[in-house]
Amino acid sequence: TSTAPFLLDRTLIDHQNYLHCGGSRVVLFATESRVVLWAGLCCLIGSRAFLWAFDLSHSEVLQITVPEDERSTVGMVQASLGSFLFMITFFMGIFVPNPQHFPYLAVSSAVAIVISLVVYLWWARLPETKEKFPALFQATPMT
Repeated sequence: TSTAPFLLDRTLIDHQNYLHCGGSRVVLFATESRVVLWAGLCCLIGSRAFLWAFDLSHSEVLQITVPEDERSTVGMVQASLGSFLFMITFFMGIFVPNPQHFPYLAVSSAVAIVISLVVYLWWARLPETKEKFPALFQATPMT
């Protein structure tokens, strides 16, 4: 038996750092070191900061390259595609519900990121891209 309180219905954390959810038992923390927990928290904060910086630069690129009368169309297509891909993550969770298969989901996520990087780099190297969007490839001093 465990003295840890229930977090959710039929879910508890025991003294061995296992998460019990339904009938399965998942390792929560591989170590009891506070350094690992703080390092994970710092990485999370850092990733959020870089995500925020990427979002700002993405918005600036859209404002520079997309004509004003087409921005709403581009924004809606971008939102629709984002919602569709977010929905795919839910389907992946439905089709791969076993916690022991989580590495497959993590690898598929990493593969999707690499594929998007390759597609972007391919697009950026096209001669038509440099002709159509010269502002993206010009180094301008920050003021």
